[in-house]
Amino acid sequence: MQKGPGGGFLLRFLAVVAGYALSYSLFRSVSFSHWIPLAGLRLVWLMFLPYRYWPAVVLGEVLPLAYTSIQCLELYGTAWAAFNMLPPVMVVMPVVHWFRQRQPFLDRKQIDGKQSVDIGAFLQCSLIVSIIWSGVFLLSVGLMHAPPGETPSVTSNLASRYLLGNFLGILAIAPLALMAWETLGTARPHTLLQQLSTSRLAMEFVFLTVPVIALLTWLGADAAGDARQVARIAMFIPVAALALRHGWHGAALGGFVASVGIILTMVAKRDPSVIQAQALMALAITSFLLLGSRIAAQNKREQASQIDSKRALEIAQQGFFLSEMRLRQASFALDHIGASVQEAHNQLLGQLRYLLPAVDSRNHYRQATANQQRIYRLADSMYPLAWRDRGLPAALRAGSIARTLDEIGISYQCEILGRGLSSMSPRLHAALYRAACEAVVYLVTQAHPNKVRMTIRGCESQNRRWVVLQVDGVDAHYAATNPATSIEWEWLAPRLGASGLGLDTIRDIALIYAGTLRVRSTEKRVKISLFLQDADSAD
Repeated sequence: MQKGPGGGFLLRFLAVVAGYALSYSLFRSVSFSHWIPLAGLRLVWLMFLPYRYWPAVVLGEVLPLAYTSIQCLELYGTAWAAFNMLPPVMVVMPVVHWFRQRQPFLDRKQIDGKQSVDIGAFLQCSLIVSIIWSGVFLLSVGLMHAPPGETPSVTSNLASRYLLGNFLGILAIAPLALMAWETLGTARPHTLLQQLSTSRLAMEFVFLTVPVIALLTWLGADAAGDARQVARIAMFIPVAALALRHGWHGAALGGFVASVGIILTMVAKRDPSVIQAQALMALAITSFLLLGSRIAAQNKREQASQIDSKRALEIAQQGFFLSEMRLRQASFALDHIGASVQEAHNQLLGQLRYLLPAVDSRNHYRQATANQQRIYRLADSMYPLAWRDRGLPAALRAGSIARTLDEIGISYQCEILGRGLSSMSPRLHAALYRAACEAVVYLVTQAHPNKVRMTIRGCESQNRRWVVLQVDGVDAHYAATNPATSIEWEWLAPRLGASGLGLDTIRDIALIYAGTLRVRSTEKRVKISLFLQDADSAD
């Protein structure tokens, strides 16, 4: 039998009534004048509960209040009993409603994928509702019918105690709920345990803050006089440390434990030294929450800046790789066109071989072969055919770099060491090859070495991969001693598909792949070292 929408709402409404009444009774049992965690409970329910369930909260508070009024009717009088049945949570509903609508301290927009809290608005709301609840209690005291031998009166001391109790009770409870909402609101259930196990805040809170405050509580409970007060004041230190390191989340956790620790050192309910320590703690928690919110906002801006920088690097890497893919397609197309032109030329010469002299035929054949070689070199400079057929190591060892250097009389040697090069991403392969071409062009055109030695070392550790490229120009003389090869040097960059802009291009590639560039030069040697990280490796 299916239940209609009205039946489901009624069940949820009754569940809210029962849950609030139960939590109200539990928190009320540990509340007194200058320590009222019940105030924090009330505000938490109003902050997070939808408006349609607010009547359920009122009903859940009326039930225990009515029971108390009936029990104390003869003791405190009818006027007090009737006023006591007015739920304090209902009195502050307009205030909380205004803050939720006009100055919300819960931001659910999730622009960056995370929820956020406005601590300033929360503290303003907390102070206002604390003042209202203190006024309600003082009015209730004024309506009491004095029992025989007692004269209840509203004093400034009583007013300050209840204002402090309400405000400190809110600061002890509500920030924890706000922290849980902000931290766990967008998290998936199966990742909660992993987040907690890797959270530095959780580790420092459990293994540092809690033991320190527990030790101070034990010392304060056994001490007397000034020593006890010193132990209470010293509880501010771990709260401040946690707030400075982790923002207002640390202030919320540390403030709760410190507030409980101060209460546990109390020897009497109205101990003036406890009230003084609580007043200082309320001031400290408020300050730490405000300071922590600024720290958290600054950390978020830094994280957003890091995310933007990382995203910009990813876009740059993607653009670099897409340009390489376009060059690869153009290389394939040129290779295909070259084969087609060669075939058409051969067919044409075959048709005309009886009409042309033998000398002209040989000239045409040589010209066709030279054109075919030009097209092949152009296609190979865009994307080495050895890379396409046998992979990057073959392109570096016996590709266009080796052939071009051999043509201009420079000895070339390539050595690949380490592991993980073949498993790195195609993006890094493309960047590595282009950086190698740019480095060779720079060495040859600037230092004119007799020998170029290239060393590539792939590394992998803890799911992170990187590569180190070293291009070493040996026997450099920094001046072209063979004029016949100067023309070849001018065409070196186009033949290798390099820009020929020197170290700036190599440095740009290093920046895109979070690497570094280092150049060492002596009279007879120039060495370029490049470090690149694989962005596709797991963090």
